[in-house]
Amino acid sequence: MFGLKFTMVAAVATIALTPAQANTSNASIQKERMDLAGKERMLIQRIVKSSCLVMSNIDTEHYAVSAIKDTNTFEATLADLISGSTERNWPPEENSRTLAQLQDTYVKWKVLRPAALQVSHGDLMSFAVSQIITETDTTVTAMDTAVTGMANLSHNTGVDPKISKTLNAAGKQRMLSQKLAKEFCFLHNDVSAELHRELLIETAATFEKNLNKLLNADTVSSEFIAPPTPQTERHLENAKRIWQDLFPIMQHAINGKKTTQHDLENVAHMSDELLSEMIAAVNEYVAGTT
Repeated sequence: MFGLKFTMVAAVATIALTPAQANTSNASIQKERMDLAGKERMLIQRIVKSSCLVMSNIDTEHYAVSAIKDTNTFEATLADLISGSTERNWPPEENSRTLAQLQDTYVKWKVLRPAALQVSHGDLMSFAVSQIITETDTTVTAMDTAVTGMANLSHNTGVDPKISKTLNAAGKQRMLSQKLAKEFCFLHNDVSAELHRELLIETAATFEKNLNKLLNADTVSSEFIAPPTPQTERHLENAKRIWQDLFPIMQHAINGKKTTQHDLENVAHMSDELLSEMIAAVNEYVAGTT
């Protein structure tokens, strides 16, 4: 149906579980699915960021390979989310609305994919560059809708709604770390400069606001749970320190000042560091919550 290899998997229970054990198992699977679905948003942004960095002659071989690797990971994970996976012990997606949202993501991805890979291979036709700018947001929005829908339905599988909301927000920070670098890269290259300046302003404000909310959450009165482990808080604090070094370069571009190749290299490097800390933080949220 989709061109990807989707296979329907029927789960066969060989050991009877108590209701409590079943709820725990279902909750664990749902958190894992939400985590990897959320990571799909990041992969889309990172693929396009890599394409822009190739266009900018920044470590072209590394970022070309990264775009291909992320493309393969994105497609394999989307297939598992839709049709289930025996390796991950995932059933097929059963909610009709979530399934439709995931399928819509794939339809939009089919338009974005060839343009992003074309640019990442150094083919800088203006149509391809224009297409990745317009199609990235529609594809990410479709994936984000699916992830948010999964989070809103997670109580049906025994996941606390507040935990789901926290996982969704922390997971989105991974995506925003790459979106920041992508928008800076296009702004640096004067590609739809005013559009990317406005987007960069919005993305930077959202990233900072959500990071502060995650750090200051107290579980009782906040919309998010408090960091469940000291390691979670440490990774969030590390992310904040990286952000404090990264933001002045972003601000320089936002203010219309000329940016250099060295600035772009620094942004690419720090966005990867920021992503690493947020991935580690999300892993702690997944492991440290029940």
